[in-house]
Amino acid sequence: MAASQPLARDNWYRQEYGSPYYGAFRTDLQAALLDVVGRVNIRLGKQLTRLDDSGEEATLYWADGTRDTADLVVGADGIRSVVRQTVSDTALPVFTGNSAFRGLAKTALLDRLPEPHSFTDWIGEGMHVLNFPIGKDFEYQTIVVFMDGPEKLEHDAWRVPADAAAIGKKFAHWHPAVGQLLEHVNLAERWGMFQVSPHGIADGRC
Repeated sequence: MAASQPLARDNWYRQEYGSPYYGAFRTDLQAALLDVVGRVNIRLGKQLTRLDDSGEEATLYWADGTRDTADLVVGADGIRSVVRQTVSDTALPVFTGNSAFRGLAKTALLDRLPEPHSFTDWIGEGMHVLNFPIGKDFEYQTIVVFMDGPEKLEHDAWRVPADAAAIGKKFAHWHPAVGQLLEHVNLAERWGMFQVSPHGIADGRC
């Protein structure tokens, strides 16, 4: 283990930053947002295909043929954001040459972790494994495996198939806790890591 940062022990996080650490489980966060916004205001199954901000209101065009207007549009529509492309046609995602594999596990199943309530980074040459607790009472661990390569992503999708056996062999001599973490990671699905320039991503109502 290269480093670990305690989050809950001796109330360290609150003493250091003035507020407690809380890693939200995604479903819990979504439920909390729904309680605030109201389910009647949420429409699922909508895919934005085009955005026109040239009139008095912004017009949103959906894949199902419908449209809406809005005074303000906030683009939270992913790495290939239609909203971002409307605001700036140069703010395109660029592949970094790095990739990741992700997983989630119940903390109780990871009995080899030396610091289950810590933000832990296991570092090796050209790759590292990150785990950190989320949810009530740190019930779950988010697990992310980062690796150098490939040099190019030969697919349009940002998640592509990978050779799970070959990836797993790279960690054969790592700490036993890492092996246990990897049991809960989908090594057959590689996530390409992209970056987008932060400049020019806001304009008008968008």
